Amino acid sequence: MSPFEIVLKGVLMPMAAGLAPLAIGMRLWRRDAPPAASGWGLAVAVAVTFALALWVQEGDKLWELRQKWQWLWALSASIAAASVVIAIPLPWPRIPASIKGSLLVAIAGAFAVLMLKPPGFDEFRDRIVVFLAIAGPAWLAMPWCGAGDACASDDDRGPVRFGSPGWSVGIAFWLAASGLSGVVLASGFAKLAIPLGALAALSMAAAVLSLRGKRDLGYLGIATLAATLGAAALVGWAYDDTEIPAWSFLAMAVAPTAMRIPLPRTWWFAASVRLAIVLLVVGAAGGTAAVKGGMLEPADGQDGSEYDYGYGRLDDGSVFEPPCA
Repeated sequence: MSPFEIVLKGVLMPMAAGLAPLAIGMRLWRRDAPPAASGWGLAVAVAVTFALALWVQEGDKLWELRQKWQWLWALSASIAAASVVIAIPLPWPRIPASIKGSLLVAIAGAFAVLMLKPPGFDEFRDRIVVFLAIAGPAWLAMPWCGAGDACASDDDRGPVRFGSPGWSVGIAFWLAASGLSGVVLASGFAKLAIPLGALAALSMAAAVLSLRGKRDLGYLGIATLAATLGAAALVGWAYDDTEIPAWSFLAMAVAPTAMRIPLPRTWWFAASVRLAIVLLVVGAAGGTAAVKGGMLEPADGQDGSEYDYGYGRLDDGSVFEPPCA
């Protein structure tokens, strides 16, 4: 595909498809924001956008899951499905958002252990790393507010504690997803960089839409987006064959957690400082990747036209070939 087709078909069109569940979940037809937003619409939008961005490149063979990194879309879709189920309101008993959020984080980590098996992560201790790589960013980035829970006000009426307005959280994830896309591209994994670019576009769209009625993105949606970025960072690092340090991948996944730093000031001051921290982390990680990274060299016996960016090398230098190779 040409660069124009990549942007149009691989980024903008998948993002546009994700706008439908996002708008429904945010109830944009209502002028005022709903009193409690779970964010299930954003969770579904993340899964739809990510899967379509991969499908544009891979075609129908994506659904066959014949390469290990292709399980990323299945993981994202499973987490989104769990978000929808958890968001179903129950007349009794009333379950706090903190319990629902913790349940989603545990489910996301468990799904990752079962589905995600990047090269070099086959031992038991490696499965623990996989769990933490997905559950960690989701747990840290998720606001413990919503579903009727009492939480600190995040407007001009009182001090800001752990929450951030929806638009600032969307911008934070836009920065993180864009930065991770750049790091992954520098490592040579172009097929993963494109769907991350689509997630960045979706994050910015969510930030813009949240301005209507000062809407929140919702704790389930934020957790799903953070878990997807964590999974993509782990897979990108596992397939990396350059000198890009591991912390460059990890930093992009955890950067949005800065939006939960408690700052006892008005919301605009807190949001600005938090976004500045996110930008600093993304800039440092991206700059390091730009200096250390480079496109992957084709494996021995392959020319550039036949090279598949789903390939990568293990720690011992051997070439990892997916099952379909």
